[in-house]
Amino acid sequence: MKLLFAIALISIGAPVFLFAQKDKNDKKPEKAWPVTIRTNLMVLDPRGKFSDDVKETDVKIYENEVEQKITYFAKKEHVTNVAFVLDNTGSMRLQLKAVSGIARAINSNLRKDDEGLVIRFVSRDKITLEQPWTSQRTELQKTFENLHIESGQSAIIDALYLAGQKVIERSKSEKDTRFAIVLITDGEDRDSYYTSKDLFSLLAQSDLQIFTIGLERDLSPSGEGLLAKSPRLKAERFLKTLAIRTGGATYLFQKEYTSDDLIAAVKALVTELRSQYVIGYVSTDQTHGGKPRTLRIEIADGVNGEKRTGILRSSFEVPEN
Repeated sequence: MKLLFAIALISIGAPVFLFAQKDKNDKKPEKAWPVTIRTNLMVLDPRGKFSDDVKETDVKIYENEVEQKITYFAKKEHVTNVAFVLDNTGSMRLQLKAVSGIARAINSNLRKDDEGLVIRFVSRDKITLEQPWTSQRTELQKTFENLHIESGQSAIIDALYLAGQKVIERSKSEKDTRFAIVLITDGEDRDSYYTSKDLFSLLAQSDLQIFTIGLERDLSPSGEGLLAKSPRLKAERFLKTLAIRTGGATYLFQKEYTSDDLIAAVKALVTELRSQYVIGYVSTDQTHGGKPRTLRIEIADGVNGEKRTGILRSSFEVPEN
C-alpha cells in the first residue's frame, strides 16, 4: 500500500523500560468517569486566515443542539509537539507499512518549528525511545522507515504512560504549546503493567491530547464465549475512551482500507493539531454509550464586525465505561 506523504527517523541508542510483575487483582474496574468534553477549535476570518483574538465570551458551543457551559478555554501557540507511539507487535505485521505511512504523512504536515518524539512498543519490556524531541523532519522520517515487528504481549498503556511522562516533563516550561500523542495501533492491550486508571491520573496533570488511529481490521469481531466481548469491540472502546477523555479524536479502520481512507484521517487529524483553541465543558448528558452526539459552534463577530468561522469536529461518541 502506498501512502504518499513523507518523513520519519533514525533509531538512536534506545533505552528499554522494564516493569515489575503487578498483581492482577490491582486491575479493578474504574468507576464511571464524568463526561467532560474537550475539543479543538479553529477560527478563521473572512480571508481564511487564523483569528487569534477570540475570547471565551465570543464562543457558544452546542451538544445535540443544547448549549453547554464552557468550563475550559485555552489559546495555544502555533507550535505543536507530537509524541508518536507506534505499535510494532506481531498482530501489526500485515499493517506495518500503514503504521509507517501514517506517521510519515503526519510528520510531513507538521510545521517548521513543530517537534516530534517517537516511542516504539511491543511488550512491557520492549518499549523504546527511538527518537527524542526533534524538529528535523528527515530524522523522524528515517525512524519511521526503520520500524520492525517483534513478538510479545502488547503493552499499549505502558507505552502511553512513558510518552505522557516525556510530554509532561517538556510541557512544564512550555505552557501554551500544544502537545499531543498520536497512537497508531490495533488497540488490543494484552499485558501492561499500568492500568488505564494509572494513565488517566498521570494525564490529569497536563493538557495533553491523545489522537488514536485504530487499525483494527485483523482483530476478531466475536468473543470466545457467549458473554465475552470481542477483541475488536474492546479495542474500539479503549481507543475511543483515550481520545474522549483527553480531548483528542479517534479514527478507526475495522475493514479493508485504502490510501485515500488513511489520507482523509490524517488530514482531519492535522486540522485538529493546527487549531488555535481548546475548549471544554461538562456535558449536560452524563450517560455513557448511545448514539454519536453532534457539536455545533457559534463565534461572535470580530471587533470590526467581521464574520468569523469556527471549525471543530462535527460529532463525538462517549463509549460505555
